[in-house]
Amino acid sequence: MKILSVSQIREADAFTIAHEPIASIDLMERAARACYYWFHERISRNHKIAIICGMGNNGGDGLALARMLSSAGYKISVYIIAHSAKQSPDFKENKARLEARKLTLNTVTDAIAVKEIVADVYVDALLGSGLSAPLNGLLLEVVNALNAKKGIKVAIDIPTGLFADQNTENTVHGIFSADHTLTFQTPKRSFFFAEFGPFAGEIHVLPIRLSPKYIDAQHTHEYYVMADLIREILPKRNKFDHKGTYGHALLIVGSKGKIGAGILASKAALRSGAGRVTAHVPQCGLLPLQIAAPEVMAKVDAGAEYLEDIAPDMQPQAIGMGPGIGTAKATQEAVKKFLLNCEQPVVLDADAINCLSIGGDWHLLPKNSILTPHLGELDRMLKHTYRGESVYAPTRNFAKKYQVYVLLKGAHSALYAPNGNVYFNSTGTNALATAGSGDVLTGVITGLCAQGMHPKDAALAAMYFHGMAGASAAKLFGERAVIASDILNALSIMT
Repeated sequence: MKILSVSQIREADAFTIAHEPIASIDLMERAARACYYWFHERISRNHKIAIICGMGNNGGDGLALARMLSSAGYKISVYIIAHSAKQSPDFKENKARLEARKLTLNTVTDAIAVKEIVADVYVDALLGSGLSAPLNGLLLEVVNALNAKKGIKVAIDIPTGLFADQNTENTVHGIFSADHTLTFQTPKRSFFFAEFGPFAGEIHVLPIRLSPKYIDAQHTHEYYVMADLIREILPKRNKFDHKGTYGHALLIVGSKGKIGAGILASKAALRSGAGRVTAHVPQCGLLPLQIAAPEVMAKVDAGAEYLEDIAPDMQPQAIGMGPGIGTAKATQEAVKKFLLNCEQPVVLDADAINCLSIGGDWHLLPKNSILTPHLGELDRMLKHTYRGESVYAPTRNFAKKYQVYVLLKGAHSALYAPNGNVYFNSTGTNALATAGSGDVLTGVITGLCAQGMHPKDAALAAMYFHGMAGASAAKLFGERAVIASDILNALSIMT
């Protein structure tokens, strides 16, 4: 799914109205209907719902939603915040439709009235993506009053106070804090970064049938990875396939005290569907590997406690390296020597990234290799600390400069591609924030590459299924209790 800017979405609205053809008020009706269905599936009719509307089209969405919920028997109260002398035409029309149904509309001129609202669910339909400057005055006071309330918070399109696109004026002060955001057709870029994403809560992308012809023609560098894309790229398995069909994956892993990381990665490569997996480990890793993962073949390094000579006598279809290898001087040199002589893309995680970061030897990376850093490893890669939205440009530039894929792990893991495209993941959970989780991801990517998937497709599918596996494990054990082995075992959802 493409992630479009606010201006592109507005143009898509206009194109749809002109070519479908459909009146703008009826397009608003579609948006409200999509929100209604969401409420119908999730919110009890016993709940009191307060819908707080601005005076533009986002307010019109709120008024239309109020009419539909009221007709369905929900307990609705509507508050119109008089923050402007102007009202959009579609707002006026929906206001008239509500008044014709004898539903009371409360006009609010100060935040004191908002503080007195008592409800179970509070719906933000104040501004949507119409924000042009940080909030001030009445709107700021209203948002702060709503944030102080207990109850379920739902934002329509985007939380009021949050800019949709990258904007230097974005501030964490004066933003409606939603538990759920019902956004239309495409998510907003600001949802995916740590300083702003929490305000959106859980993201629900509601299709409103904007013109696919227009959307397909739009140029964008940003995409949202969902199930339909993964179904397209995941290779099919046929009845007469054999283990040779599904490739041989080599994992270069482990050091004394960190053999478990290599075991997790190796087993994850098998779980992903690779036909065969070999783990290249130091001598101290042979016995633990053979006991814990009897399905994995072993290639033993010359080093007793860490890797010293990475020279496997095989031609695997895919190579992953890094989990648990440490950063001993001999290992650093072995990693660089191996990459110097390697002509195929490699999946690099953890200490493989750290080994290259020490000397900045990124020129050794084979084209289309995949790096999977977390934020700390990214700091070492870029020799600078970036957080939130500031990670975007330097990570994208790194991927383009060295012609590699950078899969930055986080709440919305993102794949930065050599051509400048960025793919944000739609799956995941904080249950993935556990030691060994990244090792599982490395194994899955490597296993999918072994099965013949292009590095980009393998990284996208692995990112998506890794998030799903974390969520599946969290349902069984709870978010706090999930460990990496649970994520590994939950990879059974890869279909």
